[in-house]
Amino acid sequence: MTANVWMRILPATRKMLNALREGKPVDLQLGERAKARTIHNTYMTVPLIFLMISNHFPTATYGQTYNWLILSALVLVGAVAANFIYKP
Repeated sequence: MTANVWMRILPATRKMLNALREGKPVDLQLGERAKARTIHNTYMTVPLIFLMISNHFPTATYGQTYNWLILSALVLVGAVAANFIYKP
């Protein structure tokens, strides 16, 4: 996620801002790609937070026989939450 920001999103933003400052036409494809990567990061962040919190409750999550099912449910809940939170 960090590499996505530093290597893709920020350079695209800098290129667009430099084009604006120089009075050149802005490549809108750069903005669309940066937006897609930002959305991708958002959908990864919420499940990641759920996973980090669940690590503090091992008897309810990782200590169970069906820990893989609980992990899958946490990721699904995180994705749904991200969709709900960040819906325009």
